[in-house]
Amino acid sequence: MRKETKYTEMWINDGILYFKYKPIPEINLRKAKVIVAQRLLFQNEKLYPILCDMRKIGNITDEAMSFLASDGTVMIKALAIIAHSSYEHYMGKIFIDFHHPHIPTKLCFKQHEAIEFLKPFR
Repeated sequence: MRKETKYTEMWINDGILYFKYKPIPEINLRKAKVIVAQRLLFQNEKLYPILCDMRKIGNITDEAMSFLASDGTVMIKALAIIAHSSYEHYMGKIFIDFHHPHIPTKLCFKQHEAIEFLKPFR
């Protein structure tokens, strides 16, 4: 099962929901709410651990980050964020350290590390 939206690509493999952002110059609160609503439709009321690839995001506003860390975590068992650049790592650290997501969350540099973190939550 795979779904492509204006902002993301999503698919489920081995009990993990893979969530990959398309190129987005900036995610503001409005876009964040749309992205979460689309994910919830895709999930069809089933909880999943999520592997989030944020490589193509330019910026996330503080308001959007706050929403994603609170209301945006609904129906997520655990979250692994893949960061490849130092900027992505910086954004991920801000998300985790300052916005305190309500679910187990880990910032990873490698996909296999993210999958290992998420396996117990399947």
